[in-house]
Amino acid sequence: MTSDTKVLRFVTLLLRFDEAGLEPDGSGLIRKAGNVCRIDPGAIRDLVAQGIVARTDDRLLVRAEARSWPRRKRLSATRAKVAAASVVPGAPIINLDESPMARLAALNEIGSAFLLPHQVLAGERFRSLFERAHLRQRVTMSYDATGKVDRSTAQSTDGISDMGLDARNRIDALVRGLPDDAAKAVMGVCGHLKGVQLVERENHWPRRSGKMLLRVGLDLLAGEMGLGPQAEGPRTNRSRTWLGDNARPLELS
Repeated sequence: MTSDTKVLRFVTLLLRFDEAGLEPDGSGLIRKAGNVCRIDPGAIRDLVAQGIVARTDDRLLVRAEARSWPRRKRLSATRAKVAAASVVPGAPIINLDESPMARLAALNEIGSAFLLPHQVLAGERFRSLFERAHLRQRVTMSYDATGKVDRSTAQSTDGISDMGLDARNRIDALVRGLPDDAAKAVMGVCGHLKGVQLVERENHWPRRSGKMLLRVGLDLLAGEMGLGPQAEGPRTNRSRTWLGDNARPLELS
């Protein structure tokens, strides 16, 4: 566990238990409910300086400023990983604070996240395409009564620029390569900026299945864009299916 991850875990536990022990050498120690976490004196001094904790003679007390600190740190670490995953130098990264993917992309207290950096980057690139295509205020890729994605209206030009039309054509090509439910998850979250739970309700999906479908869709998008844990070229020969016809996501516990 890295020192940053350990400090993040310490503050997360401190928020849970409200206080921690201050050791004679100046280090902080939490030993409660089966949780043990110690951070060095330098880290304690930094937290005190940031107003995250207050220290007494033998205690560390949580301060109100600590409430949002773990989330800010996780998003900061995630942004760094997403930027490092980009294969296009200087490519713009949209502020994850404004993205419905933020919670799924944020590192947890042990330093892992539900969405990997290349999946987040694929979602952000899809979001950028969606904005260039001017699709945010209209549903140009709707869903018919059978639940299939209706992509026929994506070719409507309605006076948009060549760049906007190119973006629509690119979105159409990307979405056609996704299973229908995964396409709905990507369109809803990364395109229309809806929360995952809202997309689940709109599509009558089982609880917690939306984030799984989103991850599947983003991983396939990343492959099409040549993104991965390590940079690679676009995939040309791979399976395009994930769920069979009329299949539904299983209830996830």
